[in-house]
Amino acid sequence: MLSKLLRTSSSKPEQLKKIHALVLTSGLSVKKSLLTQLLDKLIVVGNMCYARQMFDEMHKPRIFLWNTLFKGYVENQFPFESVMLYKKMRSLDVRPDEFTYPFVAKAISQLGVLPCGFTSHAHVVKYGFESLGIVATELVMMYMNFGELSSAEFLFESMQDKDLVAWNAFIAACVQTRNSAIALEYYHKLCAGDVRFDSFTVLG
Repeated sequence: MLSKLLRTSSSKPEQLKKIHALVLTSGLSVKKSLLTQLLDKLIVVGNMCYARQMFDEMHKPRIFLWNTLFKGYVENQFPFESVMLYKKMRSLDVRPDEFTYPFVAKAISQLGVLPCGFTSHAHVVKYGFESLGIVATELVMMYMNFGELSSAEFLFESMQDKDLVAWNAFIAACVQTRNSAIALEYYHKLCAGDVRFDSFTVLG
């Protein structure tokens, strides 16, 4: 019943708060799926203050709930809060996963603090996530946003299995940062390789 109510209340912040109160008073707060749905809905409507309050009241939230909050901060343009949340997570010895760092990298790009980017990259290496496309691609984009072309290019070249998403992201970032010659160079490399390009590559 509550799941159905959540679906129909997706754009009504006050109703979402009432549902949260109902979840707490009915003892349903032990159901992580309900809390996750509720957290998602609060993020969609942009009520990050209440989403954070609800998160802080949870007992040892699992990593996917941390990632959900990271996602919310990034999508609602709260990079500082996202970076501070990451610091809190590390202080509590909560182990991140491969979905954590793309959001952290995006937050650092929004915040514009390169040293934080270097630190998060070191953590990625520590946890063994650097070879994962979803993580490496976002780190490449982060370095491009900071104008660190050599670091971005080195990391991109180090990726073992570059899919079309990674190629498109790198080429588009080169164009956006006015490195058209490099974008063209990698476009030719893509065409000469085994990965088939699409309309997004051409538009980039």
